Amino acid sequence: MPFITVGTGDDLILSIPTARTKGWNDDFRDNFATVIAQHDHTGAGSGRTISSSALTDDSINGAKILLLNNEYLRSRNAADTANINLIKADANDNIALGLDVANFNILQNTYITGRNAADSANINMLKVDANDKIASGADFANLALINDRFLEARNNADSAYINILKIKTDDSLNIGPNTELTGQLTLLNDRIKVSKTFTIADAATAADVTGATLTETKGNTFKVIYGIQVDATADLVEHGELLLSYDGTNWDQVRTFSHDDSLVVFSIASGQLKYTTPTYSGYVSATLTYQIIEL
Repeated sequence: MPFITVGTGDDLILSIPTARTKGWNDDFRDNFATVIAQHDHTGAGSGRTISSSALTDDSINGAKILLLNNEYLRSRNAADTANINLIKADANDNIALGLDVANFNILQNTYITGRNAADSANINMLKVDANDKIASGADFANLALINDRFLEARNNADSAYINILKIKTDDSLNIGPNTELTGQLTLLNDRIKVSKTFTIADAATAADVTGATLTETKGNTFKVIYGIQVDATADLVEHGELLLSYDGTNWDQVRTFSHDDSLVVFSIASGQLKYTTPTYSGYVSATLTYQIIEL
């Protein structure tokens, strides 16, 4: 029974009976009508795959796009040599960026936003502003960590995270065991200022005690607990206290110490605690450690 075959390759392959052919109903059903009814544009005789040129711009909406779990949304790289994995919902239902995505960039001076609890508006959270500073949005009241969870930072070797601080379950502040305070820590309620040990110079004249700035308000009184170690021909170790009071014009100083006399002289100018040292014979180094308590 003669038939004409239409279509090749990825086309629909259809069989059409020639003129005056008889008994062609089964072939027409199986090789023409059924092929059309069941084609799915997957190629290999089931119809050509649909190319982007066959779709009009903006013809696909969000309801028509659904990626399988743990499957990446992809994009072509700039060299048009490979695909880049962008983003997916992983097997734990977390949002994951592809390893090929080097940076996730928000436009400069544009906020990362989050939806408010009432689902009525977006909240501006963070951005890099026009001065290249990180800025929080005016509606972003608090940056809150979950209770008993550390704020972390990456270590210098980029091999592990360091616990910095957290609020414990009893609502007390806990500083991570590897966190070193190198500057000044001010506790407002207890009015304590702490500074790390720093090197004091040989033969210095009225040099600043790093971080030791006192508020010049009439009646203010401070106690400075200190320790001095001098490594020289004659090693010196001094431990003592300074009681400093401001009367509105001048600072009064009462000093007591034990062990050696380090020969260090303390003074204050415009609220800045200063030190003066002699010329130590065989000077190698000298250190000062202190704590200031506002009484």
